[in-house]
Amino acid sequence: MSQQNIPSSLFIVCPFCQVENFLKMTFGPDIFLMTAPAGVLNLQDEQLNALREFFVRQQIKNIYLVNDIGCNFLTEAIVDASVFGLHCEKELRSLKQNVTFDNENSLEENIELLAEENISKQILNIMSKEMLKTDMEVLGIKAHGIITNKKLAILKNSDQ
Repeated sequence: MSQQNIPSSLFIVCPFCQVENFLKMTFGPDIFLMTAPAGVLNLQDEQLNALREFFVRQQIKNIYLVNDIGCNFLTEAIVDASVFGLHCEKELRSLKQNVTFDNENSLEENIELLAEENISKQILNIMSKEMLKTDMEVLGIKAHGIITNKKLAILKNSDQ
């Protein structure tokens, strides 16, 4: 897989999925990474201000919300496994209600459906934050979604 040159970009990834090296191999070593379990953001005002300053300082042009097919949080939400009390677990179980799963789908296909729903929700979440929305418009920052399968070295755009 060859590296793609992209303008300054921030990738929001789950720290437990360990997709950072895969993304750096794909997009180059000079990408910025931010972690949130399952890629589910739960930002307070102080964090939003820090993020705004980061956008300006690093001249960010793209934000990529990344979910990997191997994410345990996505799998556990689908199979109704016990929870540890994290914000992302509650969010994913709530999002699961918006997804129509086909009984004939594999678990991986259902995970991808939930990942798409999660990415859509997180992009809407970012765009609904007035603090970020204005800066993103002024700076020309675009939000994108990516679903990865790092085990198979597959990357799929999930742009809305």
